Amino acid sequence: MHTPSFTSTALLALLTIAFIAAPLTGVEASNGDRGNHYGWYKKNKFENRGYFPFYGYGSTASLQAYIEQLQALLRLLQEQSGDTYSNNLNVTTKTANEVTDAAATLRGYIDFSANEDEAEVYFEYGTSRTNLNKTTSREDLEDSDTPFSERVTSLEEGTVYYFRAAATDEDGDTDYGATLSFRTTGDANSAEEEPSVTTKAASDVEDTSAELNGTVAMNDFEDGRVFFVYGTDEDAVGDASDENEYSDITEDGDDLRKVEVDADLNGTSSYTLTVTSLDEDTTYYFRLAVEYEDEDGDSDIEFGSLRSFTTSD
Repeated sequence: MHTPSFTSTALLALLTIAFIAAPLTGVEASNGDRGNHYGWYKKNKFENRGYFPFYGYGSTASLQAYIEQLQALLRLLQEQSGDTYSNNLNVTTKTANEVTDAAATLRGYIDFSANEDEAEVYFEYGTSRTNLNKTTSREDLEDSDTPFSERVTSLEEGTVYYFRAAATDEDGDTDYGATLSFRTTGDANSAEEEPSVTTKAASDVEDTSAELNGTVAMNDFEDGRVFFVYGTDEDAVGDASDENEYSDITEDGDDLRKVEVDADLNGTSSYTLTVTSLDEDTTYYFRLAVEYEDEDGDSDIEFGSLRSFTTSD
């Protein structure tokens, strides 16, 4: 087994001696003394009487109960720190390897004592050092001191994981290795990149016609429906971005029009739309847009910036 740390061993020894000292004086604490003692521990945040039974501490039975509960607490501290409370096993956590954005191989090593020849080994892991809430499948090992490992998958990319090796002997006692950590590769905040739309300046502007220009990059999405909206009403053209589907944008004479230029875009493409039958000496507003299906399967529209031009006399 692991040798308990000096800190935990000393803690048990000092507290045990302190509480043995009181009954050795042969003085039974009065009710007032008990209250004073309890008040001190309450002030110092030791209110859990399950671990600190101060009432009647002068009795041998009460002292024994205290020592047993203190030992239980010490075992819990040992477990969390990687110490052991199995006399028959010694488990070591080894560093993880073959770490990718979604998987890693956890490794450990077990030493059997002369009194033990069989154990179940496994790993505990999670994203919090104090809450290793996932457990690998258990593997039976017999007789020989040996390394063991387990491949864990479905991890989040760019995330720190904590883990420790563990083994349970035939008596049901468990030995834990120290808690180690690793970070998966990649960006923890990564997500599919939405389409990007650029509305470019109008060209070849005449008295009744003009060319509208722009570029769409679908990035991590596909099957984009590309279209221009334009018109003489700046608010109507700008408010088109309130809609999530092409079919929801309602045309309104010269104030707002829409024209599809690509029904199935994958990748990146540039577009030019020639619009005619415009009014002379009139300011028009326009923008390029693409409708696509987002990562949740819902329709959405990405719009480029709003631009304008004025026809000649």
